[in-house]
Amino acid sequence: MKTIDAARNKWGEILVRLGIDQKHLRDVHGPCPVCGGKDRFRFDNKNGNGTWYCHQCVPRSGNGLNLLMAYHGWDFATTAKEVDAIVGNCSAIEQRQEVKKDPRIRLKKIQKGLKPIDGINPVSIYLKNRGLPKSACLSFHPRQPYYDAKNNNAYLGSFPAMVAVFKSPEGTPLTFHLTYLTAHGTKADLPSAKKVMPGIAKLHGGAIRLFDPAKVMGIAEGIETALACYKLFKVPTWAAYSSSLLEKFVPPPECEHLIVFGDNDTNYAGHKAGYALANRLAVKGMSVEVRMANSIGADWADEIKEHSK
Repeated sequence: MKTIDAARNKWGEILVRLGIDQKHLRDVHGPCPVCGGKDRFRFDNKNGNGTWYCHQCVPRSGNGLNLLMAYHGWDFATTAKEVDAIVGNCSAIEQRQEVKKDPRIRLKKIQKGLKPIDGINPVSIYLKNRGLPKSACLSFHPRQPYYDAKNNNAYLGSFPAMVAVFKSPEGTPLTFHLTYLTAHGTKADLPSAKKVMPGIAKLHGGAIRLFDPAKVMGIAEGIETALACYKLFKVPTWAAYSSSLLEKFVPPPECEHLIVFGDNDTNYAGHKAGYALANRLAVKGMSVEVRMANSIGADWADEIKEHSK
């Protein structure tokens, strides 16, 4: 059965699951999910085929397959496989998994939408509200879809996001770290407001390089923690994202002395990761020290709050 036939009368669910916001799927003039126009798009879904029209896009009209191709930049074969996997057409589950193994499609789409921190967008407000400095590594994305991995990848909407590049020990970009926000610069109310997208290679040893490497530098878990350490101690600090990745961190060759800024977790996960990293590097002859956050159950970003009171 052809994909367009198998998908008939199912396009509402298909399009939402593949990233198009529900607000676009109405038979009235409104914003276009492809070109961004505010009053030029209409989703009329004639004969259940996901048909649409836009006064600006090229092509100006099409079916659900054409809309996904324009929205994601996919070719026809990739689009058909994605749709087939949702509607259960043919034996397409294996084909869809094959497409999903390559994260470059999603990463390129994120990269295309990145904007600088301009002092007024949600990322700027978020950092200002938390008393944290800016970093050239951080960007703003106005609209990122969120899927709940613990709830069958249910689509929960699209949100502004703070985006950071995660790089390998050699400096190769591997993936993006996303912090989902509200328009007012607070964390979005989601199951997990922070995510690392699937990378093009393993993340072991890498980090989010918030500042240029230096002779004396720091490593922490979270982005906010690393920014707080930079503000508190004037030490350029990178973020490893998690305790498990912190433990595997590989410092750049420019670093002669590393400060491990650990989270003072009640379960001692931060202690374990921080001292394991310090031990591994010290055995190799590197100068290293560990500084745990002062309060139990806190990290260095919490210390910033105390200093600002």
